[in-house]
Amino acid sequence: MRRFCPNCGQPVSIEASFCRSCGSTLADQPEVQSETDAVDDAERIPERDLGQLVSETFTLYRNHLWPFVIIAMAPQLVSMVASFTPLALSMALTVVALVVSILANGASIHAVAQAMSTSKVDVELCFKQAILKSANLIVGLIIVMAALVGAAILIIIVVGIPLLFYLLVIWIFFAQAVMLEGDTPISALGRSRFLVRGNWWRVFGIGIVYALIAIGMAIPIGIVVGILTLFSSPAALLIGPVLFAFIFPVPYIGLTLLYMDIRVRNEGYTLRTLADQLRRASAEARRI
Repeated sequence: MRRFCPNCGQPVSIEASFCRSCGSTLADQPEVQSETDAVDDAERIPERDLGQLVSETFTLYRNHLWPFVIIAMAPQLVSMVASFTPLALSMALTVVALVVSILANGASIHAVAQAMSTSKVDVELCFKQAILKSANLIVGLIIVMAALVGAAILIIIVVGIPLLFYLLVIWIFFAQAVMLEGDTPISALGRSRFLVRGNWWRVFGIGIVYALIAIGMAIPIGIVVGILTLFSSPAALLIGPVLFAFIFPVPYIGLTLLYMDIRVRNEGYTLRTLADQLRRASAEARRI
C-alpha cells in the first residue's frame, strides 16, 4: 500500500512523518491519501491513451480558446514590436520575448490545471503564478539548453544523436514539476526523469505526435504569411505572430495532460490533489 502527500501529491512511505519532496508534516494530517482510500468518481482523472489525450487537448483548447491564445500571444506581441525597432532595441526586446515565452509556458501549464480543476481559466492568476516561479523556470531551462547544446556538439561523433533525444524526453516535464509541484530547477529535472522512467518510449512517441500536429497547423499559416509577405511585409510581420499564437497552446496543453496521465497511472493522482495544489499556489500568487 502507498500513500501520497496532500500538499504536493508525491508518494510517501506508510511510516513517514514528513514529505521528503516538500517538507510538509504528515503525522497530524489525516487527509493523507492511500491507494486503498475510496475516491469519489467525480475526483478521478481517467487514464488516457494517445487518441484520448489528443481529443482532450483540443476539447480543453476549444473550451478555453481565448485564455490560452491570450497567454500564447504575450511573447508574440513583444517579438512583433521588436520587428519594427532599431537593431539594438530589437535585440533587447528579443531577450524580453524569450523570457515572456518562458512565462507563457508556465502560465499555460497552470491554465491547464485550472481548466481541469475548476473549468475556469484566470489569465492574470496564471501569469502571476508563472512570475512567482520564473527564476526556477529560467534556471531550469538554462540547464536543459546547456545539456542539449553539449549533446548537439557530440552529434559529430554519432553518440550525440541518441543522447540529445534521451535528454529531451527525460526532462520534458521539468516545467510542469516547477509549476504544479513547486520544485526547484534541479529537483524538477530529477522529478521529470522519475516520471519518464519506464515510460520513455511512450512519452517520446506522444511527443512526436504533438510535434507533427503543431507542424501540420503551422504549414497553412506559413503559406498564408508567405503570400501576405509578397504584398506587404509590415502586414505579414503584424499578422504572422497573431496567427502562430493559435498553435503554441496545443503542445503546452498536450504535454501537461500527458504529465497528469503518468501521475494518474503511477501515483493515483486525483482532482482533489490537483485542487489542493492550486489553492496553495493561488494563495501565493495573489500576494504578488
